Amino acid sequence: MSSDEPMAVVATEVEARGAGLPAELLAEVGPLVWRVRALRARQAIGYDEACRSARGARAHRGELQELDALLEGLLAELGARVFDHLEDGGWGGGLSRAAGDEEDEAPAEEAPEEGAERQQGAPPTAEPPPPPERARGLRVPTRLIGGQVRAGAASGAPTRAELVAHLLPDVREQLGAPPRRVRTYTETVGELGRLKAATEDEALCRWEQLPAEVQVVLAGFIVARFRHLQEETPADCRGVVEGDRHALTVIQSLRAHVGQGHVGYVHGLARDHGPERGSWAADAVHYHRELARQAHEYYGEPLEEARRAINPERALGRIRALIDQEPSVDRICALVEDVLRSPGGLRGDDPRLVRLMRPFRDHLSGASLSRLRQAIDAHDAAQQAEPEFEEGLLPPDWPWREAIRRSRVVMVGGDSRPGAQARIEQIFEPASFEWITVNGGENVRQVQALAGRMQQGSVDVVILLTAFVSHKISDQVTEAAGKSNGVHLVYINRGYGIARLRQGFEDFVPCEPLGADPA
Repeated sequence: MSSDEPMAVVATEVEARGAGLPAELLAEVGPLVWRVRALRARQAIGYDEACRSARGARAHRGELQELDALLEGLLAELGARVFDHLEDGGWGGGLSRAAGDEEDEAPAEEAPEEGAERQQGAPPTAEPPPPPERARGLRVPTRLIGGQVRAGAASGAPTRAELVAHLLPDVREQLGAPPRRVRTYTETVGELGRLKAATEDEALCRWEQLPAEVQVVLAGFIVARFRHLQEETPADCRGVVEGDRHALTVIQSLRAHVGQGHVGYVHGLARDHGPERGSWAADAVHYHRELARQAHEYYGEPLEEARRAINPERALGRIRALIDQEPSVDRICALVEDVLRSPGGLRGDDPRLVRLMRPFRDHLSGASLSRLRQAIDAHDAAQQAEPEFEEGLLPPDWPWREAIRRSRVVMVGGDSRPGAQARIEQIFEPASFEWITVNGGENVRQVQALAGRMQQGSVDVVILLTAFVSHKISDQVTEAAGKSNGVHLVYINRGYGIARLRQGFEDFVPCEPLGADPA
């Protein structure tokens, strides 16, 4: 393209916009505009090459910085040329001319006389002829002020979302979903190979184009999977990791990348770190979900409509197992928060979870744990409001006394607090009293055996503490009661103090003696 073509392009744009730029200004800014466009085109190509490979990112990093500096200088010069021209009175008489447009229109009729004088042989002047029409105020072509040529902007450079959309899908595809469990030699080698490939120098260099928050999640994802291999797999699998002399480069490379790039805090890089959600495998699942969320936020990748529901009993078992290890309270709360966020799983007001987390009430913060906090507070308030046993609550002539004394009673649910069972037996004096506590998956077989005993007629009264058992247990007991003859089912939905037990007996048990000899 010849040197005149940039000026012709600009002139065409000016004419289309009606700006009426004078020839001398056009001659000055036209080449500058062309150079700005050329630099922007090179800049766009450089960014595209940098996104394609780690080598490209390194090779073009310095060039892109130089282009940015050149572009900034050109835009500053372009603005200075236009400003100087306006200050010198050009292009409509300067900036102040915008307010005097009406005065400028009056001498327009004198133009023919001036042209006539020139035709009569007047000597040509050194100044260029004025434009046929003066511009009404200051007008700059749109592409000089708000389009492709704009000071301080690099329109050819990809946005953060475009970079994430270009790079993250490949990284996620390479890593894949975290394995639910690694148990064999083949699985260990395959997983370790993926993690080593993802942390090679070339791969990590590609990360530098990503936002810091995405890099933190990627690093945490890889760390959690590597620590799972190190600590939560069978001995022979851990031996594979220990025997690979390049295995530790996974952590070392990530530590160097995070430190040099000032990316942010990544949990698990220090050897003394423990998992935040009960296990490193659970942490990996958490980071995998976070990556999916970021992909949705940055470039609209659809989220899974429904994650696989977590079985409530298994979730409670995980929480109970973690509490038994006596870890930090933050780890316990993090696991509970993750479980409660899973659809179709445990509810925040589940009585079993309330009992487990009561000692940690003051550490439960955040919106996701608000229902659990409220349930604990409600439980404590109910316990405090229940009156202590007094003789007046169970008078000597209580009509149900003899019926309960002749009954074989089983209570299902709740927590057998110290002395609670002995106190119930002492006050109500049943023929026999059994208390089956159901915590998560514990004592499920005892409940199944109870269902059989109910149908066989070896139980007279079953007290079901509905607030402290799962729907599955409740349905199982209720179904067995429907198939039994003579078994009375007592429903109690709040607490299980003496006053509530008495009310339950009065509501669901007849006064006549149960289990009495027909004769």
